Amino acid sequence: MLQQIRQWLNCTAIQNPSLARRLCQLILAHCPFECNVQVFRRTFYIRSPA
Repeated sequence: MLQQIRQWLNCTAIQNPSLARRLCQLILAHCPFECNVQVFRRTFYIRSPA
């Protein structure tokens, strides 16, 4: 599922500034190994495999 989202983002030209800000808030760049992502009131804990 994450691979499909990555492909969509790579192929999509984001021209709406508010959408760009929202995507930047969703995609956390501070820690590539683990993070909490909140989507539609649900929180997903993501960590890389060791």
